[in-house]
Amino acid sequence: MMRRAGVLLASVLLALLTGCEPGDGDTAAAPTSTVPDLAAHTSVLELVRAADEAVKQRGTALFQLTGGTPNQQGGQPTQQGATPNQQGGQPQQGGQLQGGQPTRQGSASAQPRQGAAPAGRDAGPARKPLGAGRLAYREQGVDVLVRTVRRKQNIEYRVVGDALFAQPTGRLMSIARGMPWIKVPATSANPLSRILDPAMVQAPSTVDPTRTFDLLVAAGTIADSERTRLGDAEVTRYDIDLDIARLAEHVGLSTPGQSRQPLVTALQALADQGTTTATVTVMLDRHDLPRRIQLVNLSALPRRGPDAGPTLPMITVNYRNWGKPPVVAPPPAGTVATVPG
Repeated sequence: MMRRAGVLLASVLLALLTGCEPGDGDTAAAPTSTVPDLAAHTSVLELVRAADEAVKQRGTALFQLTGGTPNQQGGQPTQQGATPNQQGGQPQQGGQLQGGQPTRQGSASAQPRQGAAPAGRDAGPARKPLGAGRLAYREQGVDVLVRTVRRKQNIEYRVVGDALFAQPTGRLMSIARGMPWIKVPATSANPLSRILDPAMVQAPSTVDPTRTFDLLVAAGTIADSERTRLGDAEVTRYDIDLDIARLAEHVGLSTPGQSRQPLVTALQALADQGTTTATVTVMLDRHDLPRRIQLVNLSALPRRGPDAGPTLPMITVNYRNWGKPPVVAPPPAGTVATVPG
């Protein structure tokens, strides 16, 4: 009896010294974590597959859109929110990079063929606030609510399915017939082009990350990646170089409507001038959800003059609250005037 008690005491002492429970031996399971890691994706296709699945699974998000000429001094962005409406909530201030050295925020200096940095790398993002809102994926396509950010008058418009609904203002008042909303058929020319910056007219496409993913697959190569912080989120930042010639070919084959040829011509002119690549910056959180995407403002390229130089216009989209905002609904019945097709 005394011998058995001594063996038991020795077992307990050994367990205390080794940090194990008595009798566990080598059979104890190693602790596992259910939190996804931030291991960087090694190819554009791998990155796009993971992010595309993540955004479609969550379904909805709030966004903020800024654009203009990048900050060549590499400063931090100034995010200014807008209130889309009562359904969309008020976008919070955009995240600031924290901790350690600030990551590169996308310059717009061109890459000559001699091998300088690609356009879109190593300077601060554009600071001009353009709009805010929310997006919601359907089984096929995405619905988008956008509210402009202006000093005087802001307007809201929504793309729901194939329909465009807009709050009339300025030169659009004459076609609204006193209604608070107008509906533009898919066959009509976009009336927002009369009153909005082209970047805002194209915002429904720009803020949809899956549209950017298409460009990355068609013409992108990961140039660099690193782990950093964006606001309160730990993210992996990817710098992806878009080949301008391949991008022009992709746009020529995939872009519908009259906007195709001017954009293809502008991209080909960039390549001829020596800008062979432009960098897209993508920041994904640990769930592979986009928190920030910065890319060249393609809608502004056809309007650049021949003496515009190597600096490219940039667009930055910040995302938050994935899976939380409500879907985008059309305006209430009886409040919409239809524009003839």
